[in-house]
Amino acid sequence: MTGTPRERYESTSQGPCARRWSRAVVVLVTGFLVAGAAAAQARPTVSLSVPTQSTAGQPIAFSWSTHKLPRGARVVLQRQVGTGMVWKTAEVLHGSSGDGTISPRSLGHYQVRIAVLAGHSKLIIKRSAVLDVFGDVPLSTLLSSNVGTEATPTATFSYALRSENGDGAPSPTQNAVTVSASTSHCRSIRLDFLATPEFGRANETTTVTGAVSVVQESADPVTAPMTPWLVDSLEAALTPNQSWGIADHYDTPTIDTEFFYGVVFYFNGTASCDSAIAVQHG
Repeated sequence: MTGTPRERYESTSQGPCARRWSRAVVVLVTGFLVAGAAAAQARPTVSLSVPTQSTAGQPIAFSWSTHKLPRGARVVLQRQVGTGMVWKTAEVLHGSSGDGTISPRSLGHYQVRIAVLAGHSKLIIKRSAVLDVFGDVPLSTLLSSNVGTEATPTATFSYALRSENGDGAPSPTQNAVTVSASTSHCRSIRLDFLATPEFGRANETTTVTGAVSVVQESADPVTAPMTPWLVDSLEAALTPNQSWGIADHYDTPTIDTEFFYGVVFYFNGTASCDSAIAVQHG
């Protein structure tokens, strides 16, 4: 090879050998990029769908699906158990998608998940969900109150809440109870109520009208009229984590007001809640 050392170096570094090395590097880098893209496209996925609310004592429907699982992977439905909140397999699932039912639960909150396992227990991917299970809670439990009884001309009424409305104001409305949002964990309530007008003389026949309402933070009141000395009822949907209350009202009679002292309202019933813990109320 002729020429100066610098000329010989430049000729070697730019010759056919250098070009072959450049092509090899390009091919190698391209191979890594293609392999990386294929690995990303082959990443497994899993989905799980459960109802936002469920009813205690009834099976809970769920649906699931998987995509691009590695060969030999197992798909299982798991739930948390014990004070350590350990995941335990409740059912082995087959196929790439399907529907199923979770065994009935009592009221409360439950964590479930679809897990994809390799081998015996190695977790590849998971998808979790919370089950909110609602059940009937007596009003006396919800308000942590004692149960009393009130006799009417035709029956005896058991009550968990008593509201004495008779402050002398015309057509007064008062809140029998108000539940704070922080402890509001019910989705509906059914109230049975009894209204007994109070008069200062016996055998009074003056008609008194009024109503009971369930009032809520972000919904219109649900109202039912009261019939003196007879049991009436109403049902209202509630929004968990929002405040609500029970209000009572009567219309002041236009006659014999001198002997009319007010109305006493008595309440009982049940609420559909996801906890039997007593609410904070005023």
